[in-house]
Amino acid sequence: AEGLTFHIFINHTHWDHIQGLPFFVPAYHPQNKFIFYSPFPDIEERIAGQQTGSYFPVAFKDMQCKKEFVHLEENSSYNIDSVKITNMEMYHPGRSFGYRISCNGRSVVYATDSEYKDLSSQGVGRYIEFFKETDLLIFDAQYSLGETIHKEDWGHSSSIIGIDIAVEAGVKQLALFH
Repeated sequence: AEGLTFHIFINHTHWDHIQGLPFFVPAYHPQNKFIFYSPFPDIEERIAGQQTGSYFPVAFKDMQCKKEFVHLEENSSYNIDSVKITNMEMYHPGRSFGYRISCNGRSVVYATDSEYKDLSSQGVGRYIEFFKETDLLIFDAQYSLGETIHKEDWGHSSSIIGIDIAVEAGVKQLALFH
Protein backbone atom coordinates (compact mmCIF):
# COMPACT_ATOMS: atom_id res chain seq x y z
CA ALA A 1 0.00 0.00 0.00
CA GLU A 2 1.17 3.49 -0.80
CA GLY A 3 1.73 5.71 2.21
CA LEU A 4 0.93 9.34 2.89
CA THR A 5 3.20 12.34 2.47
CA PHE A 6 3.20 14.93 5.26
CA HIS A 7 4.59 18.44 4.63
CA ILE A 8 5.53 19.95 8.00
CA PHE A 9 6.67 23.56 8.27
CA ILE A 10 8.55 24.20 11.51
CA ASN A 11 8.38 27.79 12.77
CA HIS A 12 10.64 27.15 15.76
CA THR A 13 11.73 24.23 17.90
CA HIS A 14 10.69 25.06 21.43
CA TRP A 15 9.29 21.89 22.91
CA ASP A 16 5.73 23.15 23.18
CA HIS A 17 5.71 23.10 19.37
CA ILE A 18 7.54 19.86 18.57
CA GLN A 19 6.92 17.54 21.51
CA GLY A 20 3.95 15.83 19.83
CA LEU A 21 6.00 14.37 16.98
CA PRO A 22 7.33 11.35 18.93
CA PHE A 23 3.70 10.38 19.66
CA PHE A 24 2.39 10.89 16.11
CA VAL A 25 1.52 7.35 15.01
CA PRO A 26 1.82 7.98 11.23
CA ALA A 27 5.55 8.67 11.76
CA TYR A 28 6.01 5.00 12.66
CA HIS A 29 4.53 3.72 9.38
CA PRO A 30 7.32 2.81 6.90
CA GLN A 31 5.23 3.72 3.86
CA ASN A 32 4.67 7.31 5.04
CA LYS A 33 6.98 10.18 4.15
CA PHE A 34 7.58 13.25 6.28
CA ILE A 35 9.10 16.33 4.68
CA PHE A 36 10.21 18.93 7.23
CA TYR A 37 10.69 22.52 6.05
CA SER A 38 12.38 25.27 8.01
CA PRO A 39 14.76 28.21 7.71
CA PHE A 40 16.83 26.63 10.50
CA PRO A 41 19.81 24.97 8.76
CA ASP A 42 20.12 22.42 11.59
CA ILE A 43 16.43 21.45 11.65
CA GLU A 44 17.14 17.71 11.50
CA GLU A 45 19.41 17.88 14.55
CA ARG A 46 16.88 20.01 16.42
CA ILE A 47 14.01 17.59 15.75
CA ALA A 48 16.12 14.51 16.51
CA GLY A 49 17.54 16.09 19.66
CA GLN A 50 14.26 15.85 21.54
CA GLN A 51 14.34 12.09 21.06
CA THR A 52 17.74 11.33 22.55
CA GLY A 53 17.71 8.69 25.27
CA SER A 54 17.64 11.33 28.01
CA TYR A 55 14.24 12.56 26.82
CA PHE A 56 12.49 9.77 24.94
CA PRO A 57 12.93 5.98 24.57
CA VAL A 58 12.60 5.89 20.75
CA ALA A 59 15.28 7.66 18.71
CA PHE A 60 14.12 9.82 15.82
CA LYS A 61 16.07 7.63 13.38
CA ASP A 62 14.05 4.62 14.57
CA MET A 63 10.73 6.12 13.53
CA GLN A 64 10.07 4.08 10.39
CA CYS A 65 8.68 6.81 8.12
CA LYS A 66 10.84 8.17 5.34
CA LYS A 67 12.25 11.57 6.32
CA GLU A 68 13.40 14.49 4.24
CA PHE A 69 14.57 17.95 5.34
CA VAL A 70 14.27 21.09 3.24
CA HIS A 71 16.20 24.17 4.29
CA LEU A 72 14.22 27.28 3.36
CA GLU A 73 15.93 30.56 2.67
CA GLU A 74 14.79 33.18 5.15
CA ASN A 75 12.08 35.55 3.90
CA SER A 76 11.51 33.48 0.79
CA SER A 77 8.73 31.51 -0.88
CA TYR A 78 8.44 27.82 -1.63
CA ASN A 79 5.87 26.04 -3.80
CA ILE A 80 4.28 22.64 -3.31
CA ASP A 81 2.08 22.05 -6.34
CA SER A 82 -0.31 25.05 -6.42
CA VAL A 83 0.39 26.05 -2.81
CA LYS A 84 2.80 28.91 -2.13
CA ILE A 85 4.40 29.12 1.32
CA THR A 86 6.27 32.28 2.29
CA ASN A 87 8.23 32.64 5.52
CA MET A 88 9.21 35.69 7.54
CA GLU A 89 11.27 35.92 10.70
CA MET A 90 9.32 36.95 13.78
CA TYR A 91 10.68 38.27 17.10
CA HIS A 92 11.05 35.39 19.59
CA PRO A 93 13.90 34.05 21.76
CA GLY A 94 15.77 31.40 19.80
CA ARG A 95 14.21 32.74 16.57
CA SER A 96 10.82 31.95 15.07
CA PHE A 97 9.29 32.20 11.62
CA GLY A 98 5.79 33.00 10.44
CA TYR A 99 4.31 31.32 7.38
CA ARG A 100 1.88 32.66 4.81
CA ILE A 101 0.19 29.86 2.86
CA SER A 102 -1.60 30.86 -0.34
CA CYS A 103 -3.60 28.78 -2.82
CA ASN A 104 -6.35 29.56 -5.33
CA GLY A 105 -6.71 33.16 -4.18
CA ARG A 106 -7.05 32.26 -0.48
CA SER A 107 -4.46 32.59 2.27
CA VAL A 108 -3.74 31.82 5.89
CA VAL A 109 -0.92 33.24 8.00
CA TYR A 110 0.51 31.30 10.93
CA ALA A 111 2.31 33.89 13.08
CA THR A 112 2.68 32.47 16.55
CA ASP A 113 5.45 32.98 19.05
CA SER A 114 6.10 36.57 18.13
CA GLU A 115 6.48 39.75 20.10
CA TYR A 116 5.79 43.18 18.62
CA LYS A 117 8.06 45.54 20.52
CA ASP A 118 7.73 48.66 18.35
CA LEU A 119 4.04 49.35 17.71
CA SER A 120 4.65 52.40 15.55
CA SER A 121 3.59 52.24 11.89
CA GLN A 122 7.22 51.71 10.92
CA GLY A 123 7.75 49.05 13.61
CA VAL A 124 4.81 46.87 12.55
CA GLY A 125 4.89 47.76 8.85
CA ARG A 126 6.60 44.58 7.69
CA TYR A 127 4.13 42.44 9.67
CA ILE A 128 1.15 44.33 8.27
CA GLU A 129 2.48 43.75 4.77
CA PHE A 130 2.97 40.01 5.47
CA PHE A 131 -0.54 39.69 6.98
CA LYS A 132 -2.19 41.97 4.39
CA GLU A 133 -5.72 40.88 3.44
CA THR A 134 -5.16 37.28 4.51
CA ASP A 135 -8.31 35.21 4.95
CA LEU A 136 -7.15 33.90 8.33
CA LEU A 137 -4.44 35.16 10.67
CA ILE A 138 -3.41 32.82 13.49
CA PHE A 139 -1.84 35.25 15.96
CA ASP A 140 0.04 34.84 19.23
CA ALA A 141 -2.04 36.19 22.13
CA GLN A 142 -0.51 34.50 25.15
CA TYR A 143 -0.48 37.60 27.33
CA SER A 144 -2.80 40.35 28.46
CA LEU A 145 -1.68 43.79 27.33
CA GLY A 146 -0.23 44.43 30.80
CA GLU A 147 1.74 41.20 30.73
CA THR A 148 3.41 42.22 27.45
CA ILE A 149 5.03 45.07 29.39
CA HIS A 150 6.20 42.89 32.30
CA LYS A 151 7.31 40.02 30.10
CA GLU A 152 9.24 41.97 27.51
CA ASP A 153 11.58 39.82 25.40
CA TRP A 154 9.68 36.62 26.24
CA GLY A 155 8.53 36.54 22.62
CA HIS A 156 4.74 36.62 22.87
CA SER A 157 1.96 39.11 22.22
CA SER A 158 -1.61 39.97 23.25
CA SER A 159 -5.07 39.89 21.73
CA ILE A 160 -5.25 43.72 21.76
CA ILE A 161 -2.08 44.02 19.68
CA GLY A 162 -3.34 41.25 17.39
CA ILE A 163 -6.65 43.02 16.80
CA ASP A 164 -4.92 46.34 16.05
CA ILE A 165 -2.49 44.76 13.59
CA ALA A 166 -5.21 42.62 11.98
CA VAL A 167 -7.47 45.65 11.41
CA GLU A 168 -4.59 47.64 9.94
CA ALA A 169 -3.69 44.72 7.64
CA GLY A 170 -7.27 44.14 6.48
CA VAL A 171 -7.31 40.58 7.83
CA LYS A 172 -10.64 38.87 7.22
CA GLN A 173 -10.60 36.54 10.25
CA LEU A 174 -8.38 36.46 13.34
CA ALA A 175 -7.67 33.38 15.44
CA LEU A 176 -5.91 33.95 18.75
CA PHE A 177 -3.34 31.32 19.73
CA HIS A 178 -1.55 30.26 22.93
